[in-house]
Amino acid sequence: MHLPLLVTPATCQRLYHTLIIFCIAMSYAMHSTAANNTAATCFDGVGNIFKDCIDPTWQRAFTAQKDTQWQIIHVGRHHNRVLDIQFNGSKNQRFGITAGPHSNPNTPHSWLDLTAFKSGQLHFDIRIIDFAHNINGLEISLDCGRNCTSEPLDINPAQQGQWQSVSIDIQRLITRGLEITQVHTGFAIQPVAGEQQGVHIQLDNIRLEANIPAPMDLVVL
Repeated sequence: MHLPLLVTPATCQRLYHTLIIFCIAMSYAMHSTAANNTAATCFDGVGNIFKDCIDPTWQRAFTAQKDTQWQIIHVGRHHNRVLDIQFNGSKNQRFGITAGPHSNPNTPHSWLDLTAFKSGQLHFDIRIIDFAHNINGLEISLDCGRNCTSEPLDINPAQQGQWQSVSIDIQRLITRGLEITQVHTGFAIQPVAGEQQGVHIQLDNIRLEANIPAPMDLVVL
């Protein structure tokens, strides 16, 4: 004997809420995985470039060569999702995060004025998965305007397999050529030339920090 199915308003409401939660969870999962030319985006605060995902101010990651491979992976609760980058070629191996999906150094509307951070620092966490044949470390730079970039700064993480924090004064980048009012690449990294192939790194918490107030809430009168 088949019992009649009773569908009450309360049952419908519960099913509706369950369906909404399921859709939100599926949407989050779809946007939390990124590989190579696809990146998840999120808003995580003033000055953030990457923390679990690429901040929408920047939106797009790039590589100078196709054999540089990157993805966003989950590594655990302390660092959650991180950038995982493998430099598989022998030259011009560069990874960066740039402003907007169509950022171009020749189009001023895609530049960012980061004057508020000129007395601040660029911070990021790095873990070397494999040094390969690299003994002289990596280079950090920011790009700006037409034919404008900061001369690279060298970093040389001492330990393989351990997370290390790096801080760079923005003024050091400015004195090396960065035009702070015309930034279109907020972070770029590459192994030192001649020692690039096989280097494998992970990055997290890439951000600009300065003593500036957070944006005010919009009040409509």
